[in-house]
Amino acid sequence: PMVKPLTDDQKSCDMSGLAGDFRSSDILKPLNKTQASFLRMIRARTLDPTFESIRPVCILTGPAGTGKTKALISTIADVLGLLKQDKTNKNRILLCAPSHAAADVLTERLTAILRRDEIFRMYSSSRPSTTVPGKILPFTVQIPGSDTFTLPSPEGWTKFRVVVCTCMDAHILYRAQLTNYAIRTKRQCFVSFLRSNNTIGLNFGGSEVSGSKEPFFTHLFVDEAGQATE
Repeated sequence: PMVKPLTDDQKSCDMSGLAGDFRSSDILKPLNKTQASFLRMIRARTLDPTFESIRPVCILTGPAGTGKTKALISTIADVLGLLKQDKTNKNRILLCAPSHAAADVLTERLTAILRRDEIFRMYSSSRPSTTVPGKILPFTVQIPGSDTFTLPSPEGWTKFRVVVCTCMDAHILYRAQLTNYAIRTKRQCFVSFLRSNNTIGLNFGGSEVSGSKEPFFTHLFVDEAGQATE
């Protein structure tokens, strides 16, 4: 489906409104023409979503050192409404990379723009904690009294703005029934139960329940996708 073009006042890629700790980040540096074009492309899709059909993926390519990761982090900040300090933004991102090293770098870059409780670095329970950089551990969840990685509580998931993992470890979400499809199905089953159970005494107005069909993950980004074999 065609995407509605951005209006002139929607095309700004000014990063100066971003709040955070930028002492070790280059995110406030102006985007070049290609980076800005990618950000605007994703912004246009975000402002004009489609749930009835699938659009082709957006691909950002370029040699090493040309600023692809900077463009990605800047685009994530825009998707999350951080450039305009949009407090009503509900977008949530699944960010994948082929290797743990790449996923850890992305996690570290995100710490400049997001709070600790807004980032979840997901690891398989079989991964030794001794192989994880110390600065990444605060963004993981481990079983109390153990070094074994695990998943957050249901309440924890709702706070995360970005979930970072390798392409391979993304299967954990499937096994845990935390995909968009699985979560939407659970929501619809719960709504159907409430509607059919007259003893609860709830009154639903209209034909839809707010949020019941919204995707849990609104965006998927894959860094270094050309190296991924999954």
